[in-house]
Order: sequence, then C-alpha cells, then structure tokens
Amino acid sequence: GGCILSSAQDPEEALNSMAHLTSGLRGLDRNPKLGAAVVHAISRIALSTWEAILKLGCTTHRGVPDAAWDVLKIVLAVGQAALPAGGIAQLAEVLSTAFAGSTGPAAAEALALVLREFGQERDEVAPLSAAVSAIFSSGMSMGWEAERGGQLRKEGEDHLAAAWVLWERALRHSRLVGRGICNVQAIQAACMALSTDSPALGLPALGLLGGWLEEEEPSSVEIVQEVWHACMMAVHGIPQRDVLEALPSFIEALRDCRDPPESLHDIISEVFRDCCSTSTLRVATSTLLDGQERDIVVVVDGLLHCARRLAVCRPRKK
Repeated sequence: GGCILSSAQDPEEALNSMAHLTSGLRGLDRNPKLGAAVVHAISRIALSTWEAILKLGCTTHRGVPDAAWDVLKIVLAVGQAALPAGGIAQLAEVLSTAFAGSTGPAAAEALALVLREFGQERDEVAPLSAAVSAIFSSGMSMGWEAERGGQLRKEGEDHLAAAWVLWERALRHSRLVGRGICNVQAIQAACMALSTDSPALGLPALGLLGGWLEEEEPSSVEIVQEVWHACMMAVHGIPQRDVLEALPSFIEALRDCRDPPESLHDIISEVFRDCCSTSTLRVATSTLLDGQERDIVVVVDGLLHCARRLAVCRPRKK
C-alpha cells in the first residue's frame, strides 16, 4: 500500500486500487494459514490510507477520495492492526490536531470511523472523548462568532459542519464518548444555521439538535423556544429537500423530549402570520402538540405551501 501510494502520480487512482485490494482481503484475516500475512498487509495499507487522509487535503486534489473511506471501512474491522503504532491515543491526538488545517473535515470523518469500531471499548474512551471535545471546540471557534449576538462564519462552515457530524456520530457509536460536550452556544449556532437554511449546515444542525435531545441535562425554556422558532423559520424559508424531509420526525422528537413552551402558538403565529390564516395557525399548533409524525408531515407541508405561495405573490423589489 505504501509503495503504491507514494509512487502513484494519481493518489485517487492508487486509493481505488487499494480499495479493490482490501475488498478482496475481506475475511481472510480469520484464515488459519493466511491470517497473519493478511493482517500484516492490511496494516500496511491502513498506514498509507491514514497518511493520505491527513495529507491529500493540503494538495491540489479535490480532497480525500471516497476510496480512502472505503479502505478504512474495511481495514478497521481487523482491529488494532489497522491503527498506527501508537494506537488510538496517538491517532486521536493526531486527528484532532489536524482538524484545524485544511484537512479538518477529512480528519473528523476518519475519527468517526474509528469511533464506529472502537467507541464501545472502555480503555479507549478517554482519548476518543478528548479528541471529539477538541474538534467540537475547534469547529465552533472556526465557524461561530459568539460576539455581538452570535454569527455564523462562512469561511469556517465546513469545519463546523464536520464537528457537529462527528459529535452526533460519537453519540450514536458510543454511550460513553461525547457526553456533555454540546453547550448553549452550539445549540444557538445550530438554530441560526437551521433558520437561515444554510446549505452546508442545515442537516448537520438537525443532527446536533437531535443529539441534544438525547442529553439528560435539563434545558431552559428560552432554549426550547429558540429551537421551535428555528424549526418554524426553516419551514418558512422553504428549506432544502433533505432538511425538509428530516424536520417532521425531529419536531415530533422535540415535542416528546422537551416540554413544548406555552408560547408555541405565538411562535408559529409570529413566523407565519404573513401567509396563513388564524384558523390554519390554530390547527397547526394543535397538531404539532398532539399529532403523530404523519400528521406533522401534513402540517409542515401545509405551512410550506403557504410560504411558497407568499414567495411567488410577494412583489419583487425594484
């Protein structure tokens, strides 16, 4: 693997070759006769792939090819042999340090794959938690301006999205890694990303807010109100398809996991009074409070229709 990658003029082509090779080796590590040789070969390929992930983002290439992730998904299944000599502790530190550079999103993706395979091992919780926490904090610093009421930074949105996705995956792959990392500023940043229909941050914001719902820490009424308002603003802004499809199930979870604010009807009315009748808003509030997900889908579609009609009918500024 190392020779292929270092001598190839096209790293992406080399990684594609390695992906095919590792696919052919899948399962042979358990063969009594070939196991040791296969594990050795996989470890060599893994080291080259780690190097590619950390370095390709600094070259003129578009970024880390999908083939690199394909390789890692296979080789990590063999366990410790797929890790550098320093093990998870060293790898986690290297990836968290690399996050601040141009390879940051790739480093976060790599750490997510490590979490998938090793996140349940108690001996690895400390270094993995430290790395996730460092990346989350770095992503917030790069993508969120806390001063002056809070603003998203366009130049840091890729890193911010990667940090949010990593945290959400940490919660999914491990009950021990990632707990207590999400804070009020992150929730506020996610609300702004959702309410402004940020193309890069919309879905990661919903993922972060979904993880927040799983946290056992109590939330203030003001924060819950802010999340509801962001959801309504997202619908009013005619969101991207993936966000729109994910919103109804999130709204149902929000209602069930956090007590809806008494001001919910006022929140909905404030956002949609310019395009919906009073009776429509009343029915929407009732359904969001008591309906099942399929009912919420109908309400969201209805509110979206009103927002679209307003967008079409509203006179254009000269």
